[in-house]
Amino acid sequence: MKEPIHALIIDDERLARMELIRLLRSHPDIEVVGEASGVAEAGQKILSLKPELLFLDIQLRGETGFDLLERVDFAGKIIFVTAWDQYAVQAFEVNALDYLLKPVSPERLARSVERLVGEVSESGQVVEPASGRPLSPIHNAFPAQRLAPSDVVFIRLGNKLRFQRVEEILLLRAQGPYTELFTTTGQSGLVHKLLKEWEMILPETLFLRVHRNTMINLGQVDEVEPWSNHAYRITLKGFREAIIVSRRYAKRLREWRG
Repeated sequence: MKEPIHALIIDDERLARMELIRLLRSHPDIEVVGEASGVAEAGQKILSLKPELLFLDIQLRGETGFDLLERVDFAGKIIFVTAWDQYAVQAFEVNALDYLLKPVSPERLARSVERLVGEVSESGQVVEPASGRPLSPIHNAFPAQRLAPSDVVFIRLGNKLRFQRVEEILLLRAQGPYTELFTTTGQSGLVHKLLKEWEMILPETLFLRVHRNTMINLGQVDEVEPWSNHAYRITLKGFREAIIVSRRYAKRLREWRG
């Protein structure tokens, strides 16, 4: 029998913690190893208990679950628990495992647990342990509307969880099932999200696909010059490597330049 996943519940409402613990008793794959009501206490218990999963409330006594993630180095799984509506959550949710809306329903919790304990099949799909049916990973869900440049997205960049302002994304490159993301502040890493998914959620006025494997932030373009075979060569601010716009995408660049 597999070892259960050790979980820490972080919520400033005692009754909410008690109810979630009660619901989780029906899921032997999850073992609750502790509770916390605020950011400071949660940080201490993450260090001492070393949980593999957080059930994390967003609003915590004048602070937020995001404040916690900025202060601690947590590389495990996170399921947000929130009273916010779905569209507010989707404004920042890009690479979180899942989220639960309060009041948490047993059915919705069951789907989250199934996704969490799902195993990766040979084809790379996440499958439901009992039936073997493919599950749709949460990172493949699209927000209901496009993001704005000032929006902040929550991502796992490499091994770090962080909040990234959309307008500070400099460049995105396809890397198989991942995207290599570069920021205007010089940071980079792999995000488990396809480039075509980014293309569907990033603001069209700011981001342009210039190659089948590359998207750029138009606000960070430093120089554009003609290149061979009707292509273009682009230099981005603070980025050493020049970007070649393939002939296939050159028309879009010309339209942007006017």
